[in-house]
Amino acid sequence: MIKANKLSNHNSWITQGIRTSCKHKRVLYIKLRNNKNPNLRRYFKDYCQILSKVIKEAKRMEYDRHILNSNNLMRTSWKLMNKELRKDHKNHGLQ
Repeated sequence: MIKANKLSNHNSWITQGIRTSCKHKRVLYIKLRNNKNPNLRRYFKDYCQILSKVIKEAKRMEYDRHILNSNNLMRTSWKLMNKELRKDHKNHGLQ
């Protein structure tokens, strides 16, 4: 039996409300998969769009907080951009 590790503090922008909304989105998807109701489909689509906007805004607010609280604005900005783009500095060596 494999147990999932608790989420680390890696994504500090993920709030309890976002987690709850993501769970609700999965429930809606399962209902939509079994039911072809056009009203449910429209509701699911709108819910996904709103959730995407909320997630983008949460990320933006978290990154703004990091930048404003840093001593070196440029370095912090680059670290955040590389983190978002998933760049790893360890893999840039010659082989």
